[in-house]
Amino acid sequence: MCTKKKIWGITLVVLFFVNLFLGAMSAEVSAEIIYQAYETYEDVSVGPLNSPLNNYHHDQSNGTRAIVYDPAGGFNKVLKYSKTVSGSFKTIRWYNGAATGTFVTQFRARIDDFSSSWGWLLRAKPYAEQNLISIKKEGNNAFAYLYVYDVNQGSFVNTGQVINKDTWYIYSIVIDATNTYGVYVNGQPVAESYPLDNKFVQEGYEIDGLVFNNNNEGIGSSIYIDDFCIYEYAGALDFEP
Repeated sequence: MCTKKKIWGITLVVLFFVNLFLGAMSAEVSAEIIYQAYETYEDVSVGPLNSPLNNYHHDQSNGTRAIVYDPAGGFNKVLKYSKTVSGSFKTIRWYNGAATGTFVTQFRARIDDFSSSWGWLLRAKPYAEQNLISIKKEGNNAFAYLYVYDVNQGSFVNTGQVINKDTWYIYSIVIDATNTYGVYVNGQPVAESYPLDNKFVQEGYEIDGLVFNNNNEGIGSSIYIDDFCIYEYAGALDFEP
């Protein structure tokens, strides 16, 4: 999934000859992944982020951002959002013109605590927001469920997808910029063909950003992000287990 850029130089040479061989052996050609954006954090210094990261991220309130080492171990650097103050925490990953046609927003995410719920919203220009995903626990469960927002019902729907804390998952959000969205977790569909708000469909608002959101009163929860990418959807995800 969203292969690390640092190995692309060697990988592309190898893949060229592999694809040349496979092309000679089979008439079937797989869809090429066309990246519109790709982001890892290996070249960013560990520590707090006090300014926008590559001009793509914007903090709004009640939280912090930092580059840290992967809490699972090792020296891989990841982006950490922390809910530090009671109230609504938001940070936006602007699409900067990449959100057109049918596209995939994909990233790895790991939540360390379910004392408050994390989610993602779609941001529009002119200003509008639509809920997409919420990850929250029910009762005293040690795990959470992934919910998706159903515009027709005006509420979140439990997909039944279990999310465990301190566990990395790959989230893929497939958006048809004129119609619907779907959600995949670790390459498997958990929600398909959910409608976008009429602002996106009928009023022609531009899809402008993905909002990382935590609007609970609880504090102390953090979410880790890595391998953030946006690419055109051609019927297949760029996913590796």
